[in-house]
Amino acid sequence: MKWSDIKHQLNDLDDRELVRVIGALHKLSQSNRDFLDARFGFHEVAINSYRKTIDECMYPDTRRRWSIRLAEAQRAIRQYQQASGDQLGATDLMVYGVERAIEFCSDHHYVEDALQKSLLGLYDRAISSVHSLPEPNREVFRERLSRAVDSAAYDPVFCEAL
Repeated sequence: MKWSDIKHQLNDLDDRELVRVIGALHKLSQSNRDFLDARFGFHEVAINSYRKTIDECMYPDTRRRWSIRLAEAQRAIRQYQQASGDQLGATDLMVYGVERAIEFCSDHHYVEDALQKSLLGLYDRAISSVHSLPEPNREVFRERLSRAVDSAAYDPVFCEAL
């Protein structure tokens, strides 16, 4: 079934039925709840859930997994931004991802060439996102990125990437 078919069916629903469909989607999965929280302005609730996802991706539990899941973290950031339109929140998530990845790599002395390039890409996107914000909002993110990079400077393997 194509989106146009679903859209046609949705247009035929009355308000009460439409609310029931959205309620069923909300109950179905955490990612749906996160999307709806972000879409309908519950940004703080949504940000916390997306932060948890990013934390799990960028600073994995080494008892279960050693690899950073950058693509999954980036997907979470994109989903938040698309659902909410909140550039400030999306920038916060990007910077948080950079902070956690640097912490993980520094704490575990874990840096591979491919990972370095990917993290530099995320760092560059975070910087671009910070620069796209109005001036009053930029400074806090600049400071966070600076602290993250400074902390990596103590790890000679990782600081080569930055």
